[in-house]
Amino acid sequence: GGEVSFEIKRIVYCIFFGFEVENANTAAMHPETGRIFVGATGPTPDVGALYALDLVGDTDGNGLPNWEIAWTALIGAGGGASPTLSPDLTTVYLTDGDNVLWAINTEDGSTKWTRFGGESAASPSIGPLGNLYASADTAVVSIGDEGDQGVQRWLVSYHDVAAQFLDVERPIPFLVPNGNPIAVTASVLNPSPGVVNVPFIFGYEVALASALVGRTVVTTHVNAVIQVRQEDGQYVENSAVVVPDAIDGAQTALLNGRAGVTQGAIFSGLSGYLLSIFLPPRFKSPIPTAGYVGIEPKNFCDFAVEQAEAVIGYTETAQQELPGGDLQRVYDELRRGRLQLTQTGDTLAEAMERGDIKSKEKDVRAALAAVDEAHTALDEAVDTLLGNPSDDDLQSALELAESAGEALQEGFKRVKCKKGEGGR
Repeated sequence: GGEVSFEIKRIVYCIFFGFEVENANTAAMHPETGRIFVGATGPTPDVGALYALDLVGDTDGNGLPNWEIAWTALIGAGGGASPTLSPDLTTVYLTDGDNVLWAINTEDGSTKWTRFGGESAASPSIGPLGNLYASADTAVVSIGDEGDQGVQRWLVSYHDVAAQFLDVERPIPFLVPNGNPIAVTASVLNPSPGVVNVPFIFGYEVALASALVGRTVVTTHVNAVIQVRQEDGQYVENSAVVVPDAIDGAQTALLNGRAGVTQGAIFSGLSGYLLSIFLPPRFKSPIPTAGYVGIEPKNFCDFAVEQAEAVIGYTETAQQELPGGDLQRVYDELRRGRLQLTQTGDTLAEAMERGDIKSKEKDVRAALAAVDEAHTALDEAVDTLLGNPSDDDLQSALELAESAGEALQEGFKRVKCKKGEGGR
C-alpha cells in the first residue's frame, strides 16, 4: 500500500527468512555478574546455540569492550526467541525452532531439562514465582520449573473470547473451511501481579495460508490484549482491551497500571493487503494503521486495592514459609511487595484526583499511612533476610511481614471504590 519504504521491506524480509541478519534477538543480562546470554546459530546449520559472554577487562586495544565466551550450550536449530532469566538467576530459558524449551544453568551452560515450550519466535515470559508463560499458536502454555524438569501447568485456548467480538460466518471450502472466529497469540506475553497480559488477534483461519507457513494464519479483524489468571489460565471477564492494530511488537507494563503497546502492523499488513485480495467482503481485514497505544486501568481505586491485596499475599507467603521454609521465595516476594508499595500511594492519589474513590478523605489518608507503614516494615524485613540470617533474624522478618500485612488490611478496609466496568 505504499506505507513501507523499500529499505525497511528488505530488512524485514531478511529477518523473517534469516538472510544476512546475524542475530535478530535481544540478549539477557545477569544483573549481578553482568554476564550476557545470546541465542544464535550454532557451528553447523542443524543446531542452534546459547552463548554466555563475559566482559574481560575494560577495553581491547581499539577502545572497545573486550568479551570472551564463557560457555556455549547447543540447542535445536532455528531458534528465534530471546533468552529469559529465572527470578533466582540460576537458569536461562530459550526456545528453539522445534518449539522446544531449554532450561540451562547460567553458571556452566549445562542443560537442566527440555520440553515443549510454545513458539520458537516468541520469548518465554516468567512470573514472580518462576512459572513460565509462552505463546502456543492458538493457545497459551504455562510451564513450572521444578528443578530437574519442566512441568506443563496448563494449556488454554481462547476462541470463546474471540466469539464475544465476531460472529460465525459462512465458510468457504478449502480457503476458509471453518467460519468460527478463533484467537491467535500475537506477541510476547507480559505477566503482572496475579495475571498474564496476552496480545491476541481475533479472526478467521485461512487454511491455505496456514498450511503454507506451518502455523495458524487468521484474518486480522480484532486486536486485543486480554488478562488470564496465572494459576489456571482462565480468562478474566471484561479484561479485553481492543486496540487499533496488531500487537506484534512489545507490551511495556508499568507499576502504575499503565502499559504501552507497540502496534507493529505486520500481521494486519499481511492480512489487509495480501489475504484480503482472495477473500469475500465478510472475511476482508481492515487496512492497518500501526502506531503506539497506551492503556490504563478504568478505575485507579480498584487498581490500588489490587496492589494492596497482592502485597498482602506476599506477606502471607512469609507467614507460611518462615522460619524453616523457602527463604529465597520469601525474600523475593517481600522485595516485590516493597517495590509495589513504592507506587501504591501514587495510585491512590491518582484515584482521588480522578474521582474513583467514594470513601471519606480521612479513610484515604489512613490507607496512605498504612502504605508507608507497610513499606517501612518490608524494608526492614528484606534487610534482615540478607546474608546468613539467624533464627532470631528469621523470626524478626516474620513479625515484620505480619505487621505489614495487618497494616494494609486495616488501612484499606474502609477504602470504597466507585463502581465501574472493571478491566482497562
